[in-house]
Amino acid sequence: MYGKLLKQFTMDKGVSQKDVASRLQYSPQRINNYYRDIADPPFEFLEKFKAEFSIDLKQLKDKDDKGIETGVASFNPIPVFDFQLKPLKSLDFFNHKDLISSYIDSPHFNECFAAVSVQGSSMSPAFNPSDVIGIKKIIDFETTPLGGAYFIITEEQRLLRYIRINSEDPKTTFCLRAINPDFDDMIIKKSDIKYLFQVKVKIQKY
Repeated sequence: MYGKLLKQFTMDKGVSQKDVASRLQYSPQRINNYYRDIADPPFEFLEKFKAEFSIDLKQLKDKDDKGIETGVASFNPIPVFDFQLKPLKSLDFFNHKDLISSYIDSPHFNECFAAVSVQGSSMSPAFNPSDVIGIKKIIDFETTPLGGAYFIITEEQRLLRYIRINSEDPKTTFCLRAINPDFDDMIIKKSDIKYLFQVKVKIQKY
């Protein structure tokens, strides 16, 4: 997949494999392996590639053997954060690169900011431990589409819950609801939410 698009970049921009290897400080053999799809380039390579050549790889057109455009390349791998890798003192998981276990490059995750491993059983059986969810960051809480599953971070905890309207105070609070009946509803102030992510996609038993 990547090799074909890297070759197309070479053709479109006139940059040789040797130039790529030299400027990104990779061996020519490794670059050749990426171009021939013998090995997939890691996320770090793609980031350096984008920065060095000032190109948005998502806009690089894929072409068939006759040069006809067949679509837009994905080239947007997102990190998978695994909370089992180490204990965290901070809940700002996305600042901890040592929690990244792998990367996902799939069109199903195009809207996602990151992917995280599910912890706990509050949302079982829909979301189980070791499942991976793709999450999209929500900026404006007031326009949050209610009813879906959300990954919520406060100063004290990370929660996976459905968001419902709290009829007693809909302006300043949310009602958080679990699927597992062993977990009670929670009322949370919107001002206590540090980060809010909408769950967009799930991979079972990743």
